[in-house]
Amino acid sequence: MRPRGGAVTSQSAHGLCESKGPKKESMALGQGFLSRLKRPLCVCLFVCLCALTACSSKRFEFVWSDRYIEAARLHDQERYTEASEHYAQLLKHAPDEEKKRLIQYRMALMQEQQGEVDAALESYTEIYEDERADEYGSRALRASILIYRERGDQARARELTLATVDKYPESIAAEHALRDIRKWHREEGRAAEMVEYLLATSSAHKGTEIEDFALMMRGEVFEEDLSQDEDAIGAYEKVIELAYQGKLADDAIWRIAQIHIRNKRWDKALEYLDRLVAEHHEKSWFIGDYNSEFADEARLESGRIYLEELEDYDAAIVQFEKFIKEFPNSRLKDDAAWEVVKAIELKGDASATREAMEDFIKDYPESRYVRVARARLGANDGAGNTP
Repeated sequence: MRPRGGAVTSQSAHGLCESKGPKKESMALGQGFLSRLKRPLCVCLFVCLCALTACSSKRFEFVWSDRYIEAARLHDQERYTEASEHYAQLLKHAPDEEKKRLIQYRMALMQEQQGEVDAALESYTEIYEDERADEYGSRALRASILIYRERGDQARARELTLATVDKYPESIAAEHALRDIRKWHREEGRAAEMVEYLLATSSAHKGTEIEDFALMMRGEVFEEDLSQDEDAIGAYEKVIELAYQGKLADDAIWRIAQIHIRNKRWDKALEYLDRLVAEHHEKSWFIGDYNSEFADEARLESGRIYLEELEDYDAAIVQFEKFIKEFPNSRLKDDAAWEVVKAIELKGDASATREAMEDFIKDYPESRYVRVARARLGANDGAGNTP
């Protein structure tokens, strides 16, 4: 029983103390919840800030690119004063080093186009002497070479040409440089030295664009400048073996096939021509259309070897009909179809020949061979050669 006067007994006091416990616990839980709630909120705010920053950066790059297009348009229209003002602002606010070097190159080019050649040469030099081996450095170096060459300073032009290959082996400028170097050696009767230089260059730049380009050129020097077909084949085989990014392997196979054709080694020629067609099928099957510039010609060349050199007319017909099926959009399709007609004619079957010519006229009415087919059919009718 509770005492009068509202006095609190020790028991009831103890109960009150116990009743405060849950309240404290509830407050602690609430604070913990708020603390935990703040963390994801902070993370969300951070993510949002990053996203806004990225969007802002992308927007800035978009605006910069748009203004660059305008500056380039003014440049192309030879409105050099306006273009120069635009380029100066673009250079000042370039979003990264690559775009800065782009503007530096364009400004140097504009100096050259305005006849300020000395100033342009100085600007180009500043660009390519930078330690970065990028596209703009290679362009600046190439432009400098052409200026020195035009001025008659061949020694300096050659020095920079050699430097281009070593500093920018992945660039188009390096390929131009190798062609120039080959030209010097050919004119000076030093083809054998060029062969050694190309081998050293390919070894020094393994895994780059210039490696197989140098080896391919080495084969061409053997073949065209030194008339050493077997050495040329060896060089081309090396290109096929490397096949860096698959760019020059087809060229090398085609070159070897042509060497064998020139030397009347028909079996070997057919072997390499078949490799080109097989490569076409393999790559078309796995990665879609394969635009080898030699695949259709290789099939056609194989048919002609069977037709004209080996006189195997059935094998020739097989090759030409495969060509028509495999390359339905080729500009050489009617050539292949006409070769089928010729092969049938050479087999001596007059009835089949007439039928083949009539089918050819119907299927290829725009072909240049239609006139020949009609003339032959008319000649046969006039001679009374009714099948």
